[in-house]
Amino acid sequence: MKTTDRKNNSESGFSMVEALVSMAILAIIAAIAIPNLITFKQNSQLSAASRELFSGFQQAKMTAIKRNANCTITFNQPVAGTTYDYVVYVDENNDLKYDTNEEIIVSQLWEQSANIDSVIPISFLDNDEGNPSIAFSPYGLPSDKDGKLVNGTITLTNPNRVKNLELSIVGNVKITS
Repeated sequence: MKTTDRKNNSESGFSMVEALVSMAILAIIAAIAIPNLITFKQNSQLSAASRELFSGFQQAKMTAIKRNANCTITFNQPVAGTTYDYVVYVDENNDLKYDTNEEIIVSQLWEQSANIDSVIPISFLDNDEGNPSIAFSPYGLPSDKDGKLVNGTITLTNPNRVKNLELSIVGNVKITS
C-alpha cells in the first residue's frame, strides 16, 4: 500500500491578485457612482429651493388675501445685517421696500450647500432700493411698485439643471424645468 503525503493546507484567504482585482472593481464602480451621486444631490437641492420659493409666493398671496393688505416678496433683501435671497413681508405702506416695522412672513437664505448658481428674477421691477420686488394685492393679484398687474419668471440654476418659477398675471405660480 502506497501512502501519499498530503500537505495540510490550513492557510485560507485571498491571494494578492484576487485582492487587487477586487479593489480595481470597487474603484471602477466608485468612479461611475460618485459623479452621479453629486449630480443627484445638486438637482435635489435645486428642486427643494424652487419648491421653497413656490411656497414663499403662495404664502405671500394667501397672507395678502387673509390680512387684506399688500404682501411683498423682495429679492436680495438685507435684514439686520444679513442679505437674504428673498424676504416675504406684509408691506404696510405699499412701497415694495422692507421697513423694520413690517412683519416678515418668510426670510430665505440658501446656504452655499444648496449649490444654486443664480437666481434671476425676470420682468420684476426693482424697488427704490434696487431690489427686484413684487407685491400681492388683497385680491391675490401680483403687482409692481406702480400698482400695475405683472407676471414674470424667476430662474434658478445649478451646474446641471434650470428650474423656472412662473407667476401669471392672475397670481398662479408653477414650477417648470
